[in-house]
Amino acid sequence: MNNNGNNPYSNPNYQSTINLSGTGPTPTATPPSTPRTQPAGYSTGIPTPQAQQYGGAMFAQNNNANTGYADTTTAPPPGYANYGTPQPQYAPGGRYDGNPAQSYIGHFAQIMSGVFGYMFAGLIITAVAAMVAMTNTSFMVNLVESGMYWGLVVAELVLVFTISLAINKLSSAAALFIFLAYSALNGLTLSFILLAYSGASVAGAFLSTALMFGAMAVIGGTTKKDLTTMGGFLIMGLVGIIIASIVNFLILDSSMLDFGITVVGLLIFIGLTAYDTQKIKANLQAATTAEGANKVTVIGALALYLDFINIFLRLLRLFGRK
Repeated sequence: MNNNGNNPYSNPNYQSTINLSGTGPTPTATPPSTPRTQPAGYSTGIPTPQAQQYGGAMFAQNNNANTGYADTTTAPPPGYANYGTPQPQYAPGGRYDGNPAQSYIGHFAQIMSGVFGYMFAGLIITAVAAMVAMTNTSFMVNLVESGMYWGLVVAELVLVFTISLAINKLSSAAALFIFLAYSALNGLTLSFILLAYSGASVAGAFLSTALMFGAMAVIGGTTKKDLTTMGGFLIMGLVGIIIASIVNFLILDSSMLDFGITVVGLLIFIGLTAYDTQKIKANLQAATTAEGANKVTVIGALALYLDFINIFLRLLRLFGRK
């Protein structure tokens, strides 16, 4: 059975005889009475995806709308929802070059390696900055007396909000630089807290944090259950304990309330570890470029870094010896 239609392998002003038996097109090179155009969204002379997959064998002419898609009476091939709509793996209006845009979800394991690599780099920078500050007590005293300590706290908040809210405008390299700079500033501010605890307490809290964090990250990366709803409740809880902490610090000064905030905060950040890990996988669904995948890696590393630090601080506060 032969139909007249576009020949995707030649100039669009010529037609081919299409063999629907699946053996491929049989060119006739006879000029049409009316020149026809390529399907919308694909450049002249470039085979459409179905033409490349089927050798042009399943193309049919539509006199009302020359869509360039296969005969709709034939079952669609795997990966194509229907023949009248360009599929998402091909950028609408773009030139098909044989390398269709696709998400990076298939590279989840590789991306997670990068996420944990950046996260551990941030933790190392934080630890080094804290140790340097702790060995220089005069420097720490000057930070407090000059008011620069609170300047560092404000700078940390600015950096976190910058990378979180402006990630779409930043390059992945700039986002990584901001993350590492934040890690260094965080080490300086944490040094005042760590100085109040024994080395054994700090080491024990770090080991416990690593075990808890690792377990929840595995759960978040492997579970089939959607954690979006849980994540919403956890974020609302986080906002709640931040407000409660401010009120307790400025007004109430209650040790019982402080203990409760610490326990609830620990549970929240344990849960957020699983949620943030799964969220990386969800963000990769929308990443169709290497730059986009790199941004997902950096923002994911920041989220997990914050989860780790907050779990560590709360364990240290609950079980550490001063």
